[in-house]
Amino acid sequence: IVDANQSKERSRGEAEVLIAEARAALGEAKALLAMAPAGKGTQNDVEALGSDLTGVETTLSEAERDYQAGRFLEAATKAEAAKDAATKVKTDVESAKAAKGRM
Repeated sequence: IVDANQSKERSRGEAEVLIAEARAALGEAKALLAMAPAGKGTQNDVEALGSDLTGVETTLSEAERDYQAGRFLEAATKAEAAKDAATKVKTDVESAKAAKGRM
């Protein structure tokens, strides 16, 4: 029972950290997207990235619900997916800004 409790607490802690990291990554991605170069030829890309962030928000909300329900492993998995997706949006925006700067 002690091992099970320790494992649950470890899972809870990992989920908590991943949720916080996903929230931070989402905030950074939103800020970068707000400053993304918009104009001819980029509007569709910006809209697609915005849709990606909507998906991140949904996944993060699901992770938080799982966490509150005590489903820590599921919460951690979803939070990690949300963090990865937000990080990809950040990378895509930074790449677009760099490419626009080279033109």
